Amino acid sequence: MKQNQSGRSMIEMLGVLAIIGVLSVGGIAGYSKAMEKFKVDKAISEYSYLIAGLMEHKSSLSKLEANQRYGTDLADFAEAANLVPQSWKKVDALGFNDTYGNRIHTYTNNNKDIAIDFYLGGYEENENTGRVSKAFNTKVCEEIFRNLAKPLQSVLQKAWIYGTNVEFYGNAYCCHSCKCINSLTLSDIHQACNSCIKDSYCAIVFWF
Repeated sequence: MKQNQSGRSMIEMLGVLAIIGVLSVGGIAGYSKAMEKFKVDKAISEYSYLIAGLMEHKSSLSKLEANQRYGTDLADFAEAANLVPQSWKKVDALGFNDTYGNRIHTYTNNNKDIAIDFYLGGYEENENTGRVSKAFNTKVCEEIFRNLAKPLQSVLQKAWIYGTNVEFYGNAYCCHSCKCINSLTLSDIHQACNSCIKDSYCAIVFWF
């Protein structure tokens, strides 16, 4: 009789351990997703702050003399104006490596517009083809279009993905033959962010 009770207790214990194991795996997966979302949300917040700060000074920045063939590098200004987190590392006068492994370039283009490049996952130097974006993060790309481009559609001139044929236009620049930011669907965004093929050089580019 005691042996039977001992057997039932062991089976029950194994069952409890199995349930704990399943819950632990599920909990770890849920925690990982929550942390990933937290990091993406924080990155979007940091990018928004940078953009807002640059836009506040757009008129004065557009008057700067070009220090490059395309315009003016703005990383020094962004750093001096406290528009970037201390956790970002300035690489050069053009941009930063952010906390999440992305390279952010900020500058004025040939038309004196403010421009920001998001090299998601950074980029690598390839001896044969030059730079490549092997770690381009499509999930972060989708968040940038959903939570940055769409809310900024009234001030954005253009949001596009360098290295692809993806181009979306802000409200003031929409046309009959253009793809407008205000009409973007989740499917459009997903397709756009998956257009960066392996071993190509891609970046999300905003022009204001």
